[in-house]
Amino acid sequence: MKKLFILHLMLIVLISSCTFNVSVLTPETADSAQLTPYATTPAPTITSIATISATAAPSPTWVPPSTDPVFFDARTSSTSDDLHQQSSFPAGTKVVYAIWDYQNMRAGLKIRREWYWNNQLWLTREETWDFEKYGVDGTLRDISIYDNETGLNAGAYRLQVYIDNVPQPIGKSASGVYENAIYFEILPYGARTDKASPDFNWVASVLDGNQLTVRDTSGTSSVLSTTRGEIPYFVWFPDSQHILVVNRYYVDPALGAEAGIQDILQIADVSNKSVEIIYESDGPLGALGEPVISPDGRYIATTQGSGNGDACFKPLKSIFFAMTDDFKRQDIIEQEQFAGIPDIPDSSVYPDGPGNWQSNTSYIVPLKITCTTDESLMGSYQFDMRQLTASRFPAGTQLPGDLGRGMIHGIVTDAITGALISHASVTCQQHSYTTAAPCSGTVLTDANGAYAFYNVSFHDTDSITLRIEAPGYKWQELGGTAFTINDWEADVGLYPE
Repeated sequence: MKKLFILHLMLIVLISSCTFNVSVLTPETADSAQLTPYATTPAPTITSIATISATAAPSPTWVPPSTDPVFFDARTSSTSDDLHQQSSFPAGTKVVYAIWDYQNMRAGLKIRREWYWNNQLWLTREETWDFEKYGVDGTLRDISIYDNETGLNAGAYRLQVYIDNVPQPIGKSASGVYENAIYFEILPYGARTDKASPDFNWVASVLDGNQLTVRDTSGTSSVLSTTRGEIPYFVWFPDSQHILVVNRYYVDPALGAEAGIQDILQIADVSNKSVEIIYESDGPLGALGEPVISPDGRYIATTQGSGNGDACFKPLKSIFFAMTDDFKRQDIIEQEQFAGIPDIPDSSVYPDGPGNWQSNTSYIVPLKITCTTDESLMGSYQFDMRQLTASRFPAGTQLPGDLGRGMIHGIVTDAITGALISHASVTCQQHSYTTAAPCSGTVLTDANGAYAFYNVSFHDTDSITLRIEAPGYKWQELGGTAFTINDWEADVGLYPE
């Protein structure tokens, strides 16, 4: 069984920059059935930073030194563009990028990465610094772990990196102290994903990966949909009564489904518990993230295609659905129908990141083009739903109502005694019509009861829900709306059960 486990890890777990020598280490208990269940997995052990010559001793106000080589400010994301930083990823996640900044690097430095899974050293990799490729300073964006077949295993992950065997301060705790590691988790199937409706009167959840349920303010639950496949995305409409649902089925690519995936787009009605299909796709929808609904609920924007290109051909495009007042599909508008999209022979124009609605009829998304050197044609484009035109959106232009990127932070305490609660989980869900970097995922409070979500984009129309849970306490939800600044300090006291 141990040999089979080792072989399985070596086959399905790959890491970018293939010049490394990879060593896979198995936990002492190799039988996956005997591993510590996810729900009871202890929090990763934080390794303190020693005072060493290669890096200055970190502190809450520490800044990278001016002369020594250093890695710092690491974050994990589902995309290499760093727009969706998160510490918690849904079940079935196939790739997680580790992105960090560096400076004062030079040729010949020995770099080592250590990946831990459920507190067990899982995979190591070493190489010398590729100075010709990366240079002295910048941001490293091509490091990832992935399993394109079945998705990465659920559990708690930790990454530690070294320069010439010196641990690097790549992480930072909620209280601002630099650490030698960054942490993230991949949720198991069966974990509940909650999203509050815009009016906070309902909470929708996906159970076991394939069952959509809702519960009202009294806690009464109803099942809206159960699929034989899985539900990778569900999004509330602005009316707080309808939910857009993506049902995903894995089929034989020989049957015509791109990448072996067939997605069905549905709308669930909370009031009468009905579910109606509005579109069937022979390929994946939302390769760059969940669909985005316009502020008035009349348009749905998403992507179609896996993006697995071949030479100059990349089958990924933007697609829009126009809706009627009674939530029926009125029209399908595909990217190529918009006048103004660059037309270059033997090239593909494709979305390169998540888009956002500037207004009820104006959608902005970054576009790239394969097999061309004309950078002037690439960038953010504004799609006009009424005129069916697309035009370059001026770089650096701020959307109306944008408050910039900031943070959500606070302290979790015992509401009776005032004691600080460490290792409480704080889950953030942000409903936004415009935000490209929403708050999402789960973080744990530190020894001082502190938590924080960094690099959150705020807009004055956003609504944000925080769910705080801790063993022995009643869970609590906080809602925030009508933001005027890009900072939300949300302290909370939990009551014992």
